[in-house]
Amino acid sequence: MSSVLLVGGTSETDALAQALAEAGYSVLVCTATDIPLPTGDHPAIRRRCGREVVVSEIEAARRRRETVVEGHEHATVGEG
Repeated sequence: MSSVLLVGGTSETDALAQALAEAGYSVLVCTATDIPLPTGDHPAIRRRCGREVVVSEIEAARRRRETVVEGHEHATVGEG
């Protein structure tokens, strides 16, 4: 199963995470805060919170050559 890191934090996160999981991806939703946020109810969806977590997960995903999706209007993944 291919993995996707979804940098989330908006109402669109739920639908995007759910669609990716239903398409066969393992989805890790990372948010800067632990504010309650629907992220889909598919078993292939996980969530981690915290600014440091977001940065470390982006770096790890790049090392593994996984897809990183910016699902938040203020998310800037940039090139490493």
